[in-house]
Amino acid sequence: MTRGPECDSVALAGIAAAVRATGTFDVDLFPARDAKHGAQMKYADSRGARYVLTLDPEGTVSVKDLGSGARTSSSVAEAADLLTRWETER
Repeated sequence: MTRGPECDSVALAGIAAAVRATGTFDVDLFPARDAKHGAQMKYADSRGARYVLTLDPEGTVSVKDLGSGARTSSSVAEAADLLTRWETER
Protein backbone atom coordinates (compact mmCIF):
# COMPACT_ATOMS: atom_id res chain seq x y z
CA MET A 1 0.00 0.00 0.00
CA THR A 2 1.30 3.41 -0.90
CA ARG A 3 0.67 6.55 1.08
CA GLY A 4 0.62 10.26 0.53
CA PRO A 5 1.79 12.91 2.99
CA GLU A 6 -1.80 13.71 3.97
CA CYS A 7 -2.98 10.11 4.03
CA ASP A 8 -5.33 9.00 6.79
CA SER A 9 -3.17 6.41 8.57
CA VAL A 10 -6.15 4.94 10.43
CA ALA A 11 -8.05 4.35 7.17
CA LEU A 12 -4.91 2.91 5.57
CA ALA A 13 -4.43 0.49 8.46
CA GLY A 14 -8.09 -0.55 8.18
CA ILE A 15 -7.72 -1.34 4.49
CA ALA A 16 -4.55 -3.32 5.18
CA ALA A 17 -6.33 -5.30 7.92
CA ALA A 18 -9.27 -6.09 5.61
CA VAL A 19 -6.94 -7.30 2.86
CA ARG A 20 -4.93 -9.41 5.31
CA ALA A 21 -8.17 -10.89 6.69
CA THR A 22 -8.88 -12.51 3.32
CA GLY A 23 -6.06 -14.92 4.14
CA THR A 24 -4.77 -14.59 0.59
CA PHE A 25 -2.48 -11.57 0.71
CA ASP A 26 0.43 -10.17 2.66
CA VAL A 27 0.33 -6.40 2.97
CA ASP A 28 3.21 -3.95 3.26
CA LEU A 29 2.58 -0.35 4.18
CA PHE A 30 5.27 1.88 2.75
CA PRO A 31 7.13 3.18 5.81
CA ALA A 32 7.87 6.79 4.83
CA ARG A 33 5.06 9.34 4.67
CA ASP A 34 6.93 11.80 2.46
CA ALA A 35 8.28 9.54 -0.31
CA LYS A 36 7.25 10.25 -3.87
CA HIS A 37 4.67 7.92 -5.41
CA GLY A 38 7.17 6.67 -8.02
CA ALA A 39 9.60 5.59 -5.30
CA GLN A 40 6.81 3.73 -3.55
CA MET A 41 5.86 1.94 -6.77
CA LYS A 42 9.51 0.91 -7.31
CA TYR A 43 9.58 -0.41 -3.75
CA ALA A 44 6.45 -2.48 -4.40
CA ASP A 45 8.00 -3.89 -7.57
CA SER A 46 11.25 -4.73 -5.74
CA ARG A 47 9.24 -6.60 -3.10
CA GLY A 48 7.49 -8.65 -5.78
CA ALA A 49 4.09 -7.11 -5.08
CA ARG A 50 1.31 -8.22 -7.37
CA TYR A 51 -1.03 -5.33 -6.55
CA VAL A 52 -0.63 -1.80 -5.27
CA LEU A 53 -3.36 0.01 -3.38
CA THR A 54 -3.34 3.74 -2.88
CA LEU A 55 -5.76 5.62 -0.66
CA ASP A 56 -6.77 8.65 -2.69
CA PRO A 57 -7.50 12.08 -1.17
CA GLU A 58 -11.16 11.60 -2.19
CA GLY A 59 -11.41 8.56 0.10
CA THR A 60 -11.42 5.94 -2.66
CA VAL A 61 -8.80 3.27 -3.20
CA SER A 62 -6.88 3.04 -6.47
CA VAL A 63 -5.92 -0.54 -7.23
CA LYS A 64 -3.24 -1.47 -9.78
CA ASP A 65 -2.29 -4.95 -10.95
CA LEU A 66 1.46 -4.68 -11.51
CA GLY A 67 1.47 -7.72 -13.77
CA SER A 68 -1.17 -6.67 -16.26
CA GLY A 69 -1.16 -2.93 -15.68
CA ALA A 70 -4.92 -2.98 -15.08
CA ARG A 71 -6.20 -0.27 -12.76
CA THR A 72 -9.46 0.57 -11.15
CA SER A 73 -10.91 2.51 -8.27
CA SER A 74 -12.84 1.02 -5.40
CA SER A 75 -14.52 2.10 -2.22
CA VAL A 76 -12.54 1.45 0.94
CA ALA A 77 -15.11 -1.16 2.01
CA GLU A 78 -14.81 -3.13 -1.25
CA ALA A 79 -11.04 -3.03 -1.85
CA ALA A 80 -10.34 -6.45 -0.28
CA ASP A 81 -13.20 -8.07 -2.23
CA LEU A 82 -11.89 -6.55 -5.46
CA LEU A 83 -8.43 -8.00 -4.90
CA THR A 84 -9.91 -11.40 -4.11
CA ARG A 85 -11.95 -11.33 -7.35
CA TRP A 86 -8.89 -10.31 -9.38
CA GLU A 87 -6.87 -13.09 -7.78
CA THR A 88 -9.45 -15.79 -8.56
CA GLU A 89 -9.67 -14.58 -12.17
CA ARG A 90 -5.93 -15.08 -12.71
